[in-house]
Amino acid sequence: MGWVSLLLNMGVSIILTPLILHRIGDEKYGIWVLVFSFAGYYNIFDFGLRSAVIRYVSRFHATKDYEQLARYVNTILFLFVYVALLLLLLTGICSWYIASIFRVSEDLHSTVQLLFAIVGSMFALQLPAEVFVGILEGIQEFWVEYLVRIIAGVLRLILIIYVLDHGLGLVSISIVAVGLSLASYAAFILIACVRLPLRFVPKFSDFATLKEILKYSTTTFTSVVAGGLATTAGNIVIGIFLGATAITPFSIASKFVQYINRFIQSSATIFTPMSSHFDATGQMGRLRQILNLGNRSCAFVAFPGLIGLLFLGKSAIEVWVGAKYGWCYGLLVILAVPYTFQFAQLATPKILYGIARHLTLGKVRILEAAIAVVLSIALLHYYGIWGVVLGIAIPKFISYVFFLPLYICRVLKESLRTFLWKAYMWPLVTCGPMSLALYVMHRRSTPHSLWTLAIQASIASLVYGTTFLAYALIKEPEGIKLRKRLLKFRSEALDQ
Repeated sequence: MGWVSLLLNMGVSIILTPLILHRIGDEKYGIWVLVFSFAGYYNIFDFGLRSAVIRYVSRFHATKDYEQLARYVNTILFLFVYVALLLLLLTGICSWYIASIFRVSEDLHSTVQLLFAIVGSMFALQLPAEVFVGILEGIQEFWVEYLVRIIAGVLRLILIIYVLDHGLGLVSISIVAVGLSLASYAAFILIACVRLPLRFVPKFSDFATLKEILKYSTTTFTSVVAGGLATTAGNIVIGIFLGATAITPFSIASKFVQYINRFIQSSATIFTPMSSHFDATGQMGRLRQILNLGNRSCAFVAFPGLIGLLFLGKSAIEVWVGAKYGWCYGLLVILAVPYTFQFAQLATPKILYGIARHLTLGKVRILEAAIAVVLSIALLHYYGIWGVVLGIAIPKFISYVFFLPLYICRVLKESLRTFLWKAYMWPLVTCGPMSLALYVMHRRSTPHSLWTLAIQASIASLVYGTTFLAYALIKEPEGIKLRKRLLKFRSEALDQ
């Protein structure tokens, strides 16, 4: 059900993006992206505590120590309640000044202020509600979360299309999105209270418990802050210096990268508990196996994703949002290359989290985000939006090409050459036939319609799928077992 939820919500986003963009225009769409990006910084105030909820709920639920469970959950919940109240106050203050921070048309100032008040309030109220999502994940009721998100995604598609068809604007769309998000969290709260009955009262929270929780979450917080800065830095810099209209092409280019990221991230989460288990039992050899296998798995998705974007990205943009945005393909290429290096190593941060060696990673991510902001501001004066994209791409490329592979190999005492060979040699080889097929098709005809784009993408996927299957049957242990079973079955069938 997790895959269904992921694919459905990605599909909803793909459908709604051109509909919203063409109905409200570039500047209003840019304001939509900008406000959600700016308010998204509220997630920094998570302090890494959501992961602590999952950890403590799973531990105390397993031992049936519900008194301790109530103490830890209540402590985190009431901390988030206080933070949420402060953020609501901050939202009210910022809503008065936000229009002067970013470059938007004067007639849209009141719209920006109202939109930020709505969206900022949503992010503030989500913080304490995230505790209940953590409870559901801690007791491994993932299907409940996925089901709620599926229902919310379908309703979002239906209601936003309804709003657009009735000529309503940006604020109405935002009210629908925010309302459904808050309704989803209300459902999470109700279900969590039913599935794990706990008393939520201030007397169960205490300062000693808070100190222990913060000690666990502080290291994670560093990476959370860095991740938030790196994700939204481009939108914020563009909004301040170039204006909301310029956010639209940047958002179009970055969405393709975000979709690949979501797909791989959903598969890479398993490597944290696996690495934690093997680290606790001192099995360094198994950790190295996870490093190579995990990143090889990520590369099998990241590399063909990059090749597909290089050959079909321009056509995909034109078919998706219109030919006038075809120039965004250049922005997409600049972003896609360094992000591919990041996606091909998504197992590495998960392993570092699992073995509690991610503090250095968090510091490097903070440095990367800071350099990206400074470099983007410096380059935009010469190259405009292209300078912002380069400012984001350069430090990311350096971080994931020169730092991360060396650091993880040093931590796990693995040879860099061995790691690169085992993790990336076969993903590169299996991409060869797909690259050739796309090159031949691209030389013969460039797709300009959804139908021709779908045909070329399907052929490329079929070629890659066949190559990957051949690799799996020859090289991967599970594939080898399957091949032997198939050969045995064929032999028995022929004997009969």
